[in-house]
Amino acid sequence: MKKKNEVAEEIRNVSSAENVSEEVVIGTQSFYLFCIYRS
Repeated sequence: MKKKNEVAEEIRNVSSAENVSEEVVIGTQSFYLFCIYRS
């Protein structure tokens, strides 16, 4: 399990990718948050 700050950094990296649609970014954030709260 990754540290929460590492996950947050990955979310920022995904959000800053210009070729990623907003829907994919939101889905990725939701997936990471789901993993955090499940752990």
